[in-house]
Amino acid sequence: MKETVYSASSFTLTQEGKFAYLDGITPRGPEKIALYNALCTECGSARLVPGDPRWNRWIEDMFPGRFRTVTRFRLEGDETTFDRTRLEKAVSGFPEGFSLKPFDEEIMAKAAAEEWSSDFVNGLSEPQRAVAEGTCYAALQDDMIVSGCTGCILSPELMEVEIITRKGYRKRGMATASAASVILACLEKDIRPAWDASSLFTVMLAEKQGFRCVREYQVYEISVEDL
Repeated sequence: MKETVYSASSFTLTQEGKFAYLDGITPRGPEKIALYNALCTECGSARLVPGDPRWNRWIEDMFPGRFRTVTRFRLEGDETTFDRTRLEKAVSGFPEGFSLKPFDEEIMAKAAAEEWSSDFVNGLSEPQRAVAEGTCYAALQDDMIVSGCTGCILSPELMEVEIITRKGYRKRGMATASAASVILACLEKDIRPAWDASSLFTVMLAEKQGFRCVREYQVYEISVEDL
């Protein structure tokens, strides 16, 4: 769920997972400096989502030479777009020698301890709730996490999934099986899964799962080093 980072009479800065949202009228004067400081101290590693074109210009003016734009693709799905039989087949076809388990406290700690998998934890707004509801799955080789799918709960009816696989273990069906397990868990709980993708290749993979691309948009990544 979105949390307010900074607000004024004419604008708000909110954050949800790895995304920060700028809405309202772009500020001037002291409020402009206050918002700039809030972005640097609270949202430096977040992806900034401008509410309208005025915010695009504001970000570019405030961070000259310290930003880059990235295209994102918003995907969503529901009971009508997902094929349960196909999802169950993906889970049952899990590779031999590996195990697929719901996240528990031990798996969560292991994910947080490694850089490649830390986003499993960092992207969760309510980690304990996600574990309790069984909407996060990890693929393991012995006790080592090699892939998985977690979900950031955006509202009681909507959850955004995050899928990551360790280098050297990709294209083995583990990410597909992990995602299928999470989608099935969401459908059982009347939660609608969403996926925010960064490439057309990821969009293609998501659409194979039953997601549908609902919009394409741009976000800003800013550098706050030495500011």
